[in-house]
Formats: sequence, C-alpha cells, structure tokens
Amino acid sequence: MSGKLLLSRPGLQTSACCLEKVCGGRYFSLTSHQQHKDSLSFAWKINKLNKEIKIIRNDVSGQFRPFFRGGKYYEPSTKKNLDPLAKFRYNQLHEISTVKPTDDVYVVSQFLTETYSLRKALEHLKHIAALDFVDPKAHIVMKINHSEVLAGKKRKKVFYYTFTKQLPHPTNYQNKVCVFTDDEKLRNLALENGAYTAGDREVIMKIMQNKLKCDYYISTKQFFDVISKNTELQKVVGQNFPNKKQATVLDDFVDQLKVFANEANFSNVGSDGTECKVVIGQLDNPVENLERNILFILENLLQARTLSKTKDLLKSVSISSFTEYIPFDFKAVLKSEDIE
Repeated sequence: MSGKLLLSRPGLQTSACCLEKVCGGRYFSLTSHQQHKDSLSFAWKINKLNKEIKIIRNDVSGQFRPFFRGGKYYEPSTKKNLDPLAKFRYNQLHEISTVKPTDDVYVVSQFLTETYSLRKALEHLKHIAALDFVDPKAHIVMKINHSEVLAGKKRKKVFYYTFTKQLPHPTNYQNKVCVFTDDEKLRNLALENGAYTAGDREVIMKIMQNKLKCDYYISTKQFFDVISKNTELQKVVGQNFPNKKQATVLDDFVDQLKVFANEANFSNVGSDGTECKVVIGQLDNPVENLERNILFILENLLQARTLSKTKDLLKSVSISSFTEYIPFDFKAVLKSEDIE
C-alpha cells in the first residue's frame, strides 16, 4: 500500500509512510478504531455504569462503598459531594429484604440471615442433611467466630491456641496426628496407637507438597534436630510445628498420641486467629447429647486463661454437616439452665 490515505475528517490527510513510523507498519482507520471501541471489555462497561449511577470512580470490583456524612453523599476517591439521588440509587441496588424468602432458590445476600435457637438449629440441620442425602454417621462441625486473641504488651500479635478436652459425650471422631521419626520401631508403634501417619522423608515431602495435613504433629527428640533446621517445613506446618513447651517433642509419645487422637481439638490455627472449628458429634446422635457438648465447648473457650482477657470473645456460632452453616443464638445457650 502506498500513496496517501484519506481519513474521514475533512481537510486531514497523511501519508502511509508516516503511519508506518507511528504504528509500526500497521495501518489504522477510523473504521477499525470504531470496531475496537465496540469490543470493549466487560470491566470497562461496569466502570462506565458505576460512573453513571455515582457509585465509585474506576471501581470495577465493587469492593469500595460510598459513605454519607452530614446527610450528603461523598465519593471516597475525591471527597466530592455528588448527586443527592445517588444515595437512593445505591440503596436500591443493595436493598436487603426483611421478608423471608418464599422460594427454595434465592439470592442469599438479598435476605437477612435467620438465627435459630440451639435446638431448632440442630433439628433444622438434620432436616436439610436428610434432604441432601448426607450420611447419618457424618460428623457435625461447630464453627466459632471470635475476636482476635492478642498477645504481648508493646507489639501485640495474634495469639494462636491449641488444646484438647474430653467432651461429655463421645463424638466417634479421631483427629489426624502425624509423628516424625526415622526409627522403624517407633514408626510402627505410632501407627498401632492411633497415629494417622508416621515417618521421615516421605511424610515431610507430602506435607511440603500440600498432599498431607494433620491436626497435630509430634516428633522424637533425635529427629527433631533434623526437622528444626527445615525452614520450609516450619512455614507449611505453622503454629502446629512440634515444640518442646507444648509436649510435642518426646520419645515416649504413646500417651500423648492417644490424647491428641481421641479428645476434642480446640484450635484457631489455620485462619487469621478469629475462627475455631470443633467436631461435636454425629447426625444420628440425640439432640440432648449434642446440646451438652456444645455448651461444654463454649464454656471452656470462655474460661480458658489465654482467652479470658479478650472482650466480646464470641461473635457468632454456627453448625454444619456437609451443608451450609446454620447460626444459632449462643448467648441464650450460655444463659440457659435447661440443658442437662
């Protein structure tokens, strides 16, 4: 192609060689530019919509929300007072209904979350588990959301806790315990007494490749000198890494192994320190037994020395068994005296 290229704008002409210098040998016309404009990304269209309804400039993800000060709407990026109707439009987009949904399929974010009493929550959990064909022998997990447990005076850091308790009623659940050892006799001894896995290099490689995750980790004294130098393993295991202060580095580990494997595990490790999950029983257990286990767990969390200094420790408590989490009123449970 040579000669002159006539653009649609009157009185504007340019040579092809100039276009080659500017565009690297590629020729553009207003027609191709219009096609490019018509094929804009979905993110750009959302950004344009945000500007039209006065939400947030250049906020495609929707993570930043507008705020109101003195009855006026402000945009956080510019602190500029915008259209007064923007508040009404924003409320229309994020309106939450106080009416219960009448259909089985609905958008969860558009309705308020219903909080049950403990007995109704357990009964509702068994009902929806039966509808989802969940095994009656499946275990029920209680998730506890609480405030951050901070430690230290000057520099406060998140305190991670891990301890075990024997629940009033058995749960028939065995925690996963890993034993680090290079002795074949100790390895067989650990597996015979309830260890989930035991060994040296093969076990370490599975953990570092995220193919193996356990609730507790125990190490023999001789092999602890080896794994203590493995910084990558320490990062993967985190707060559950064997420690002499927590009685997880010892040669005579049989008694401690049985305690870790059979008793309930209270731990906020594996999250940001604000979540604790505990197995409370099975779906076919009587409701009274499950209620007693739940009350025992909540009381022990409140009475623990490491958590007693935190104000408003418990925020929300819910239960699940391969289903959605069902919240219940834990304050009424702690005040109730009807649970035997």
